[in-house]
Amino acid sequence: MDIANLFYALSQAICLSLMQGLITLLLVRLIFFIFPGIPSIWKYTLLFGSLVLLLVGFSFSIYGLYSPPAAHTISSQVIGATPQNISALAVVKHFLQSNSGVIFSAYAVGFLLNTLSLIRALYKINQLKKSPGLQELTNWNHTLEELQSKLKISRKIRLFFSEKLVGPFTTGFLKPVIYFPIAMLSHLSMEQAEAILLHELAHIKRNDYLINIIQKLIETILFFNPVVWLLARSLKSEREYCCDDLVLHLTSDVGLYARALLSLEENRIDYNNLAMAADGARKHSLLNRIKRLKVMEHVNSNPKHKLIAIVGLVAIGLSLAWAIPADSVQVKKEKAKISAKRAVPPPPPALPAMRSPEMPPPLPPALPAAIKNEDVQEALPLPPLPPAKKTGVAVQDTNKANNYLNSDEWKKQQEALKKITGQIQKYFQSPEWEAQQKAIAQNAENIKKHFESAEWKAQQKLIAQHAENIKKQFEGPEWKAEIKRLEKYFNTPEWKAQQKIIAQHAENIKKHFETPEWKAQIEELQKNVQNKFNSEEWRKQMDEVKKQVEEVKIEKQNVEFEKKKLELEIKINDEKQLNENKNSNKN
Repeated sequence: MDIANLFYALSQAICLSLMQGLITLLLVRLIFFIFPGIPSIWKYTLLFGSLVLLLVGFSFSIYGLYSPPAAHTISSQVIGATPQNISALAVVKHFLQSNSGVIFSAYAVGFLLNTLSLIRALYKINQLKKSPGLQELTNWNHTLEELQSKLKISRKIRLFFSEKLVGPFTTGFLKPVIYFPIAMLSHLSMEQAEAILLHELAHIKRNDYLINIIQKLIETILFFNPVVWLLARSLKSEREYCCDDLVLHLTSDVGLYARALLSLEENRIDYNNLAMAADGARKHSLLNRIKRLKVMEHVNSNPKHKLIAIVGLVAIGLSLAWAIPADSVQVKKEKAKISAKRAVPPPPPALPAMRSPEMPPPLPPALPAAIKNEDVQEALPLPPLPPAKKTGVAVQDTNKANNYLNSDEWKKQQEALKKITGQIQKYFQSPEWEAQQKAIAQNAENIKKHFESAEWKAQQKLIAQHAENIKKQFEGPEWKAEIKRLEKYFNTPEWKAQQKIIAQHAENIKKHFETPEWKAQIEELQKNVQNKFNSEEWRKQMDEVKKQVEEVKIEKQNVEFEKKKLELEIKINDEKQLNENKNSNKN
């Protein structure tokens, strides 16, 4: 393996990935702009497929661009090119080839940091499973089973409550686990808590945890591409929207679910980037979801939307395939031909013609003794040399490239790069940068002190005590007896009859509001109100009110003026009296 050419192939693949990402982003935005009514589930599919295609394109670019040393030299790229092509293509490739080691080092450092971050997140999840503060509540397991049956989930799911958590979230694929804070049960009603659990179960039903790990792996490999960041952020939002739609499909109570999400926002905290949290994991994400719930309409998925997503993925795949350079494919074909030729063994040499023993070949005449072997060799003529290849065109084009690399334009570009590099170094060594770093360190220290302060610890103890009290209440015999009493009451004929009466009454009211008489009354009332507001009497009344308001303002101003005038006269009289007293004391 040629390490230098591997570095060069990686450098070219990074540039191609940036171009492929731009094409993908433009196509995705165009599809969303032309078809704004696509459901979130197909938007999610299109975004995730785009990330996978970007990873495949990056991998194929490295495979296609890696070649033997002779395939990517500057000379081979410049032969037959015009001066304009040299300045645009060969110069860029020369820059990538000369700096391929630096680019590979930067990529390796970024890849290592992102890998360590991913391993750290997995380690935190593993430690959370071993936390001693986790506990299960038996009365909630029955509720969880009922919600699982609604979503048709047959897998075993465990529900843990903890005093240290501030928001619910889900982890695990083969053995999914839902974590729920005990303290939040005091802020949510039973229906709201069930809606939040439905959201977490929706993540499990959709296998979002596994897909999120694949997404994080793609982000780790393509960390240098900003388009991957944008698509991943949109993918997170659409993932939460899909779960919200699934919850509303089962509950159909937008207000109840929105209030539950609002309660989560009031207690929001940043979660592990691999955990599936009900409030998302990004700032303002939950508030955006609440706004979406207020204005959303129920959209039914149809084959048209599925077809749009599939066609979009095919278009993105064809665009990425077009973006892979054709010369890399040609190099791979030539390498395959060469290897195939090498695999075929050469034919064996032909055997010399055999003569019959009756006719032996004649012997050469003996040389005279006076003639030596050296004289014979000198007398024999030498074979002619093969004709030399014509390399004038290659030398001429190589000279053009060398002349450009030695030109003033190239030197000016290098000087400009050095100047920009110096400016960046000066900025990182400037007092402003150091002051900014000190401010960040000071803020971090203040945050650390706040979390280590007695007030924070006392607040956490209070929350833990409150959670413990709630736990005792839910596990106490009084609460269980109350639950059983309510279940019996809700199953009584009196309650069912009462619900039927309420439903009948609501149906009668609905019919009454849909009758022509009620609609006529409403129209008549609207006309009367509109005529009242447009009448001359109303306008005169409003003018009279405005006049009275102006008179009150003027009167108020006059009273204030008289008050200030009286205060001024009192002050003047006091000063006069004070002066007279001073004069009398002197006399």
